[in-house]
Amino acid sequence: EFQIPDRMQIARGLSTNLIMPAFGGAFYCTKLISVDPQNVDYKLPIVSGLLVLNDRTNGKVLATMDAPMITALRTAAVGSIGLGLIASPQMNKLGIIGLGVQGFWQTIYALSTRSIKVVYCYSRTVSVFETYRVAVQQIYPEMEIFWCDSANEVVANADLVMTCTTSTQPVFDPTLAGDISTKRFISIGSFTKEMQELPKEVYEGCDLLIVDSAAAKNEVGDVINALNNGWLRPESVVDLKDVARR
Repeated sequence: EFQIPDRMQIARGLSTNLIMPAFGGAFYCTKLISVDPQNVDYKLPIVSGLLVLNDRTNGKVLATMDAPMITALRTAAVGSIGLGLIASPQMNKLGIIGLGVQGFWQTIYALSTRSIKVVYCYSRTVSVFETYRVAVQQIYPEMEIFWCDSANEVVANADLVMTCTTSTQPVFDPTLAGDISTKRFISIGSFTKEMQELPKEVYEGCDLLIVDSAAAKNEVGDVINALNNGWLRPESVVDLKDVARR
């Protein structure tokens, strides 16, 4: 019922512009996003943009919406669905690496769908921790939230790990993070060919990599590198929709 072309990416230095159209039923929409990691230095949002909703019969603009918020909620929902598919209910120690908007909403969705007992977190910018902690505890006041001195410490303590960064290098060192063989990982931030959040050891040790779109095989560094370097077999990469239907 829906036609969703692959998103267009236009890189400009450290920044990326994304154009994402979707057509279905009586409507179509286009999401326009700018991702600017360097905005952290200027205390500006990393993600900005709009979503435009149109009437499909005549093209009339029906609404303009805040694309960063829609992106945050949609991506957090996908992350939460992923948790339900790959992690047992007994896994209740959450690790968040990257405490920006995505890190916050991934936490909130995970806490709303899982019986999480404790959250371990880390960000390259220490000052964001207090803002993150206060925001999460406004919704879940009893939740224990601990700052870790490194991403390695997050991975060592948690059994569910979510990476929410725009890093071009793996965000933790598996030789310093303990046994990762029993842990579950969800990579949120990698969306260009240059980005890779997780180290090769995660892919070499996993049975299945679930992607939210088949296009990830061509545009997401984590997936591309895992396949091109033989860390994963092509048949180990499956679409979220296919796993959810099983």
